Amino acid sequence: MVLDEEDKDAWVKIDRKGTHWLRGFYLPKIFLEARKVVQTCCLKTHNLGCHFTLSLKNSVIILAKRMPGGLYDYMAEMHISPYQRHIVAEINKFYKVDLVVIDTIKAFVSGVLHTAT
Repeated sequence: MVLDEEDKDAWVKIDRKGTHWLRGFYLPKIFLEARKVVQTCCLKTHNLGCHFTLSLKNSVIILAKRMPGGLYDYMAEMHISPYQRHIVAEINKFYKVDLVVIDTIKAFVSGVLHTAT
């Protein structure tokens, strides 16, 4: 499933109330209705204004950048917000992840790849 190709009815609006989002955001229904959600990720540095995220940043990729037919860019809002750390965490409050598998055999730290020994 390519989320960017889904129609408007495949998304659920998450209201901004109680978050740092200016307009709220949209999550795909499939993640809200799934019996189980499993994520995989590897540890690496990124420019997002977070001290660390482990698997929390995985949820950013499932958000709608723009709603079908809409102009507002939710990803741009997140990337320029002084509350990036909060915004990333807030996404994770609205759907359940049952299992996260993190590959820590190799990890990027300060732009350098480290391998576990």
